[in-house]
Amino acid sequence: MRRVFQQLPLLREYQKLSLKEPPKPPSPKPGSDEWVYVDQPIPHDAANILFPQWELVEDSYLNCASILSRKSERRGKQLSDTSTLLKRISLCSYRDRITSRHS
Repeated sequence: MRRVFQQLPLLREYQKLSLKEPPKPPSPKPGSDEWVYVDQPIPHDAANILFPQWELVEDSYLNCASILSRKSERRGKQLSDTSTLLKRISLCSYRDRITSRHS
């Protein structure tokens, strides 16, 4: 009798495992060939709420893009100015070395 009680937890665990459904295949990723697009109407009230939100997101994106573009242009100009300055310094030091040799 004792042996039967010892095996009951194992039997219950086996039953739990055997009742589980087999794993499902992974769902397709958005944009893949298996992805199914549907046309589902959006309620008018939801569209009235979502449209201004979308406009805010779009405006924010465009503002950020223009700011980053200007920063990039400034940085490029700064690098160009720094390069020009370094060339002038090297020319001046070269000129100083030449004139000091001739003196």
